[in-house]
Amino acid sequence: MNLQVWVLDDGSRDRTASVAEERGARVFRFPELKGKTARIKEILTVIPELTEWILCLDGDGQHDPSDFERFQEAASRADLVIGNRFHRPVGMPPLRYLANKGMSVALNLIGGGKHPDTQCGYRMIRRSWLGSWLPSGSQFEWESELYLQALRTGARICSVPVRCIYGREKSKISFWREMKHFLRLLWGSRKLGNT
Repeated sequence: MNLQVWVLDDGSRDRTASVAEERGARVFRFPELKGKTARIKEILTVIPELTEWILCLDGDGQHDPSDFERFQEAASRADLVIGNRFHRPVGMPPLRYLANKGMSVALNLIGGGKHPDTQCGYRMIRRSWLGSWLPSGSQFEWESELYLQALRTGARICSVPVRCIYGREKSKISFWREMKHFLRLLWGSRKLGNT
């Protein structure tokens, strides 16, 4: 598999971009903080159609790159492979565990899915399945929107166990703000399901 590493620098003030460039990654620098989903949406428009797979992982150190092998093994039987941190969620902060679990239950109820960790940012997407679809949100809705799109289109979804790595870092996610975005997404999905 021919790998190209792309780093999205969404207004960071540390050395992320320069270190990534030194290691050979292609870095997209955005001076103004706009949000995870907004930046992914921009990048999806320039990823070549000939790309077979897109592997996404967050840059906060909570994903183990060596778990990539599990994604590769699942590729032949899926269009979307999602990491599952809940198979062994050691060290996940209780509030984050409850929020991620609750959001996964809600999305599965609305979309008719059954996958345990719909909020994991570690995921691999078949480019041909994704096509020209783009998410509509701008903050942290990416995982939820992509999962619902996969359920709507009958995509083959597979979950693989991944390590759950948490240190003392402070989350940049505002619980109440993201809950508002999530409820808006659920409401929109409910209306789509009734049309």
